[in-house]
Amino acid sequence: MDDSIEGAEKIAVMEGLQRSLEDTDRAICMISNFSHRLRSTLTVMRIYTELIQSGACGAVEDDLLDKIGSIESSIDELSEYIDDVQDIGAITNLPPEPYLENNDLYSIVTDVIKGLSSRQSSRLRLEMSRSPLPISAMADRNLSRKCIRHLISFALSNSAPDEQVALRIDKDGDRPIVAITSYVEPIPESEMLSLVDGLTGNVSSLSTQEWKALPLPISIGYCKRMGGSLSIKELDDGRWSYTILFDEGNG
Repeated sequence: MDDSIEGAEKIAVMEGLQRSLEDTDRAICMISNFSHRLRSTLTVMRIYTELIQSGACGAVEDDLLDKIGSIESSIDELSEYIDDVQDIGAITNLPPEPYLENNDLYSIVTDVIKGLSSRQSSRLRLEMSRSPLPISAMADRNLSRKCIRHLISFALSNSAPDEQVALRIDKDGDRPIVAITSYVEPIPESEMLSLVDGLTGNVSSLSTQEWKALPLPISIGYCKRMGGSLSIKELDDGRWSYTILFDEGNG
């Protein structure tokens, strides 16, 4: 009798887990569809604002250009939130193992920059590598793009609107790196843990400042998923360096 009760409890638990997984899959699918629709609308809005700013629609007064600039800034911010929400779902449903292969880091970073708005990319300053190019890394290309994109998002979102953020592809010893340097200070470990809990918890309760900080733990999550690491240190000039370390590639 006890064995049958125990067996029934195990079945109930397994059925509960299965329902939970199905609910998670449905939620991720819903987030993906919702994010795609929002992103499509924002893309159209961004095209219109860039056309107006370029003068393609005729002369525009300076005060209106300032307002359009504010709209474009809001579009960028909302796009980053959409990316974060989508990856909150995706990071909990990744394949069992990353697909590690030989990748040119410059090619990956170029893909990431192409996906940024003109306003965002204009704030990035590419620094020369001290190591000869190309620099190859053993990495999952998709996860690498997400890791770098979120790290850039963290630096841009938390720095002054006119501040330049430095990006460098290089080597640290034998390890290929992508380094982001800015005056943005890292999140305290206690707050980091709270944000990580928010990845699978009630993200709607996060404050605006927490949303801006969220890309950092997401980036760390993707980095660890590939077997890489993220080093954070303060530089002599008061800036902070956020460095993604990859395993060396074959070439």
